[in-house]
Formats: sequence, structure tokens, C-alpha cells
Amino acid sequence: MDRARRFATQHLGVITRDELRSVGMSDKAIDRQLGKGDLIRIHESVYRFPGHPLGFRARLYAAARWAGPGAVISHRSAAFCYGFDGQTGDVVELTIQGRKGSKLPGAVTHRTNLLPKCDATRLGVIPMTTPTRTIIDLAGVVSELDLEIALDSALRTGKTSVTRLKRRMDDLGQRGRRGIGSLRRLMEERDPCAAPAESASRHCPARNRRGHDPEGGGPSLLPADARQPNDLWRVTDT
Repeated sequence: MDRARRFATQHLGVITRDELRSVGMSDKAIDRQLGKGDLIRIHESVYRFPGHPLGFRARLYAAARWAGPGAVISHRSAAFCYGFDGQTGDVVELTIQGRKGSKLPGAVTHRTNLLPKCDATRLGVIPMTTPTRTIIDLAGVVSELDLEIALDSALRTGKTSVTRLKRRMDDLGQRGRRGIGSLRRLMEERDPCAAPAESASRHCPARNRRGHDPEGGGPSLLPADARQPNDLWRVTDT
């Protein structure tokens, strides 16, 4: 159990049945720990240890682990974690490759056949869409005003650019993709060589505490439980 606890501590307190098996626990031992309350079920085959709070960041990671390899946190959840203005962080939202499969109760699950590696990264231990892909996906699930607020925040902090967005939109294709028309109109209003408009400050006050921007583009807005002193932020978006 000590090895399992150490592993979980490095992963927001979350551990899967396969990971428990990998550190030497049998299924009977796992079920016994569940019965005693020494393991707490989050989702099917995804658990946490008592003493590790199930904060928003842990909920995101648990959802991604439930979904399996290739799944990423996306849309509004990713936008909130990146600190895009106007996002409240009250929804667990993820994207899973493939068109068929079960849905995670209490979460918004998107399925796609188009999630190349260049659109995925990690924020700490959490697999997540890149900032650029996040803005593109966000266009399909929020109002145009909320999209404008998030877009200007992402541009202002350097997490993406109009050039990157245009390139990814062209690569992904636009037919049948919700919100792309609104996003393209907003992008056409913004000169890539000029500072983006301060739409977020005009329309929406900061809703979360300020934290460190992993990409060096200025302050970001992160949930309190998403900031730890020894966090390793690895965000790449080219």
C-alpha cells in the first residue's frame, strides 16, 4: 500500500485499478481496501485514498484516467485551467477519441475521430487540449460573447495567436464544426500585429484567484487547488 500511496500522491491522490495491480496488489486486496474505506471509488476502476481531497483538478484527472489513453480534458474545463477569462470551472468536460462508447456520469463527454498529437499536451499530470485547440473547441459550446472574452484573454497572455488559430482551423476543417463562423469573425476583427482588445475586462470581472502563467504570458486565472508549489507545467502549443 505504501507504493500505491506514493504513486497516488504524485497524481493528485488518484489511482486506477491497473496501477494498483502494477504495484503488486491483487483484485481481492483492492476490493478489501475498498470495503474497509481505505480506498474510495471515484469512477469505475478509478479511486482515491482518504486524505486526498477530490478538488476540481483531481476530478479532471480522474475523468481522464477513467476514459483511458488518448482522452484529454477539453473545452470549458481546459479553458478554465488555462486561465481564460470568463470560465467558471464548474463543469468536467473531456474529449475521447472514437465515435462510440459510454459516457461518464456527471461530465460532458465529446467524441471525435480528429485529435492529432499536436492538439494534446499536459498541464501538470492532466492530459489536455492545447490552448489553440481549446479555443477552437470552445467556440462550439459557449456564447459568442463568452468566446470573445476567452479569445482575447488567450491572445493577450500569449497562449495562442491568430496565426496559430487560423492554421489549426484550416488543418481541422470547418464543415460541420459548431461555432467556427463566430470564431472566424472574431479573429478577422483582430490584427495579429496589434494588442487584442480588452474585452474580458470590459465584460467580465476576474472570477478566480490569480496564479502563475506557465507560458510566461502574464497572470492566469486558476482554481485554488490547481496551484501547488512543486507543480510541473508542461504546455506546448506551436
